[in-house]
Amino acid sequence: MAQMIGVLAALVIGGLFLISMMTTLFNIQVNSRDLADTVPIHKNTEHLCNQMQSTLGLVGIGIHDGTAIVTASATEFKFRTQWDVFGDTLSTVKDTIWIRQGTNYNQLGRDVLVTCHNLPVSDFYAVQWFKSIAFTYYDVSGNITATLADIRSIRVDLSLEKPSSLVGRPTMKNKVSFWCYFKNLYLP
Repeated sequence: MAQMIGVLAALVIGGLFLISMMTTLFNIQVNSRDLADTVPIHKNTEHLCNQMQSTLGLVGIGIHDGTAIVTASATEFKFRTQWDVFGDTLSTVKDTIWIRQGTNYNQLGRDVLVTCHNLPVSDFYAVQWFKSIAFTYYDVSGNITATLADIRSIRVDLSLEKPSSLVGRPTMKNKVSFWCYFKNLYLP
C-alpha cells in the first residue's frame, strides 16, 4: 500500500511537472509571436519619427523674410527652406517641402506624402501600417496658434496600426507624439 501511494504521488508530481512545462512552452510560443508582431511596427514607427524629425529640422533654413511656413493645418504642413533635400547641401534656391497624409489606403496602411517641388522624398515610402498624422502648432510662449507668422514649434501625433498575425487577436496600435522646435525661425 505504501508503494502504491508513493507511485501515485510520483505520478501526480510528474504530471504537474509536465503540465507546467507544456504551459511554459505555450506561453513562450505566444510571447514570441507577439514579439514578432510588435518589432516591425516599432521599427516602422521609429523610422517614420526619425525621418519626420529630420525633415522638420529644415524649416526656415535661410528664410528670413517671415514666409518660412506656407501652410499649417491639422493634417498637412508646407514650409520653405534653402536646404536641398536631394543634394543634402545648402542651396541658393528656396525649396518648398510639403508633408501630408495620403488619401490612398490599402492593407499596408496609408501613404505619408513628403514632396519637394512635387517630387517625392523617397525615405517615407518604407513606412507600413501608417494610419494618421496630426499637427498642432505653438507660438514662442507655448500657446496653440494658427497664425503662420507666430508658429515656432510643432507637435506631431502619429498613429500606426498593424493587424495581428494571430486569428482573433486585436489590431496592434502604436501612437507616438513628438515636438520639434523650429530653431531657424528664432534666428534673425
